[in-house]
Amino acid sequence: MAYPPSPLRIPGSIDSLRSLCEINLPGNNITHHLPLTAKEKLKNIKCLSTRHSRYILGTLFATTTMTVTHLAENKKMRHFHKNQLRHLFIVSLYHNIAHMKKIATLLFSIFIIAAKATAQQATLQEDLTLKYLVQLPTQKSANPPVIILLHGYGSDERDLFELRNFFPKNYIIIAARAPYKLPNNGYQWYEMTEVNGIHDGNPAQLTNSRNQIKKFITQVISKYHSDPKAVYLSGFSQGAIMSYQVGLTAPQMLRGIAVLSGTIYPSLKPLVKKSPSLSELKIFISHGNVDDRIPFTDGHAAYDYLKKLGLNPDFHKYVGMGHSISKDVLFDFVNWLKK
Repeated sequence: MAYPPSPLRIPGSIDSLRSLCEINLPGNNITHHLPLTAKEKLKNIKCLSTRHSRYILGTLFATTTMTVTHLAENKKMRHFHKNQLRHLFIVSLYHNIAHMKKIATLLFSIFIIAAKATAQQATLQEDLTLKYLVQLPTQKSANPPVIILLHGYGSDERDLFELRNFFPKNYIIIAARAPYKLPNNGYQWYEMTEVNGIHDGNPAQLTNSRNQIKKFITQVISKYHSDPKAVYLSGFSQGAIMSYQVGLTAPQMLRGIAVLSGTIYPSLKPLVKKSPSLSELKIFISHGNVDDRIPFTDGHAAYDYLKKLGLNPDFHKYVGMGHSISKDVLFDFVNWLKK
């Protein structure tokens, strides 16, 4: 029995975004919270309607305006002490705080969807071993650092590419596509299997994907003149598992790996060799304690294994989070990059 397909929940206030922006992708049995592709555009969004946003903005504007108007019509307004006026204005805002929170969530959601629409328009690059999308740094440098993102099972390169604007502006952001196509038009890095009741992957496909990613890293450094000592590999779910596969077998190629809801397969452990490069590898791990795709215990078991190797991974447990990426995960991820 294999791990089930892994829907990616994109960052936000998870509870509010689930109710605010749930989207069903046609032709796919996976439900995503905020789409993994932009082809469905805004028509699939069950909320975030123009009427909804106008209502929130209109209510806030109208109520606040009424307060100001009342003050303007008061003949004694000129006698109001400035502190009294400030108090009345704050009271008006207080009564609208619920609407203001909705607006903040709405704007954050629109930001994510706008980023996704841009990802849809980004040109797919096909000149390297893996197909990919790329965003060049807005803060130019001779040899910029690079983050290579690996999507999860059933998705594609557009998945994590929509997170690119959360990362520092001096980084090259690259999102790669897995080599194995699925019937639903998604992709996978390997076919999931079970050996003696334990989850693992197809050995030949794991090896092939691992080698393709290593070659891809070398090609990226050469083409984009990135700093070979500042290459980060990150993935979600199956992509997180591949980050372990590459990072632990070729640590000399990477500055660090960021593992978002992943685990270490038993078949990988015999390939891991202690070395100075492995000891210096930075490792960020995020995992929700209610993950129903890759159990939290599997994620923590990987952490325990790394500690036994003498490594010092940065492990983050997210209470109440499932198989997803939250704003808190991204915040911690970016802070880890800056260390």
